[in-house]
Amino acid sequence: MKKILLIVLVVMINVSRIPASDPGSTGANFLKINLAPRELAMGSVGIGLADGPGAMFTNPAGLGSIGYQSLSFFYNIWLEGMSAQYLSYIIPTGIGNFGATANYFAYGKIQGYDASGTETSNIDAYDLCFLLSYGRSEILKGVSGGLNFKVLHEKLEKEKAMAFGGDVGIKIDLGKSYNILKGVSLGCSVKNIGTGLKFDKEKAPLPLSYGVGIGVKRELLGEELNLGVDMNIPNDNSMYVGTGLEYWIKDIIAVRAGYNSKKDSSNGLSLGIGIKADIFSMNYAFVDYGELGYTHRMGMDIKFGRHIKEVLIRKAFERGVSYMRKKKYAEAILEFNKVLKYDSSNIGALELIKEANEKMAK
Repeated sequence: MKKILLIVLVVMINVSRIPASDPGSTGANFLKINLAPRELAMGSVGIGLADGPGAMFTNPAGLGSIGYQSLSFFYNIWLEGMSAQYLSYIIPTGIGNFGATANYFAYGKIQGYDASGTETSNIDAYDLCFLLSYGRSEILKGVSGGLNFKVLHEKLEKEKAMAFGGDVGIKIDLGKSYNILKGVSLGCSVKNIGTGLKFDKEKAPLPLSYGVGIGVKRELLGEELNLGVDMNIPNDNSMYVGTGLEYWIKDIIAVRAGYNSKKDSSNGLSLGIGIKADIFSMNYAFVDYGELGYTHRMGMDIKFGRHIKEVLIRKAFERGVSYMRKKKYAEAILEFNKVLKYDSSNIGALELIKEANEKMAK
């Protein structure tokens, strides 16, 4: 573990020294847009926190922590009539978790002009990306790894271009080796390694980006609090930092906020909410781009598969036991009732409900 931490430290130091290229010098720039509403609402952080479907955008190593099948759909209302849709599927196996994703970015109506400046019909333009992903936890003690393979296709009227790319990432759970750091994780990622896009005779590299991040999971007033800080170095701009937080209320509603120092037309602030209901969850993110307008990101996740019931029972039971220790008996009963919803004969939940009622009666 010490060697791994040393490697991460060296990467963090050297990444900060990578020189930036000129803005606008890369192709497939839609890949820079974080479509996952949860991560976006938190300032686009997720390299260190990566632990859900949004890890495909931030750090594929986070896919290894998902213990159930997941189907996710994101819809993004972008600027000036542009929009993006994203559909992903994740399946856990005995050798790690696999994912497949389709990402479609539409540029809306673009007015066409001929050589004399006369208006013609609208120009058809879009970007398309297919991802195959893999993530695995516990490659070493507390270490997860992952990668994405990308097939990119761009169209601008009659011109088309195609490219191949990929992402790699690792995530280290420091609490597995150092109890004092329980809930703290580090991550590293390299995104958009690839061949570049070629239109006619012009070829542009993909928007390569190096990143490191830290994630912290803590408890505040008996509820889950997640904090994250990421540092990114793109190959066509200067370094930028993202910070964000997420606070869950009764494991049902999440409130999110973040700030990103990336130099674009937004003020860097982002807000969002999340709602969970058994196997369903919905997420929303909002970013203000000033005179350009607002962007809205919405997403829905559906959990399913033969392991999902066991996962929901285990998490509800663990939360109930935690509430019992804090003498929050009413909250504990609610969690144990969730267990009974899926397993009506669960002896542990029945006994603890009885114990909680007795404690409340005293």
